[in-house]
Amino acid sequence: MNPYLIYSMLIISVIKGLRKKKDFNLPAFRGILEVKSSIPGRLRLNVHALKENPDECGSLAKTLSSIDSVKSVKAEPITGSLLIEYNQSDVDAATLMGAVIKLEELEEEIEALKTPLLNKKLSEGKDRLNNILFEGLGGLVNADSLVAVILLFVALRMTVKGQFHNPPHPLVVALWFFQSLSSLGGTGKI
Repeated sequence: MNPYLIYSMLIISVIKGLRKKKDFNLPAFRGILEVKSSIPGRLRLNVHALKENPDECGSLAKTLSSIDSVKSVKAEPITGSLLIEYNQSDVDAATLMGAVIKLEELEEEIEALKTPLLNKKLSEGKDRLNNILFEGLGGLVNADSLVAVILLFVALRMTVKGQFHNPPHPLVVALWFFQSLSSLGGTGKI
């Protein structure tokens, strides 16, 4: 491939990346509270809880306006936009953002964002599988205990057939099995 073509593609991607980058040194909580613009003395946030909620917009604007360092607050219920103009020598944008989070009680929603989507989906799938197994087998096993039993039988089978280079002692395998059951909330205490 032509090296000039590669260099030009690289330069174009760097320029596009610089244009798109919105680094306000403030955290973004997608779908909950997002920084739309931040310059010294002026902060624009998009607060999902304010969208289509004129009463909450008025209440939040009134509360934020009562802060001495805040010059003006404009809340738009149609878009959920919140514009705060403030005295930058008295307060910073991060503190105002924290005040909005506290006043709107967004802490739990923000904390929930810290769990990756893949973990949430895997956990939901595991819960569904547990329910299917538990109900389908009349409460005999769930997915966790079934996996523990399968691993026990596989380890014992490999030990008996001599497929381990340094096989664990059968009592060690039994101990692992009982410990895994006890960690699942069973009665695998010895």
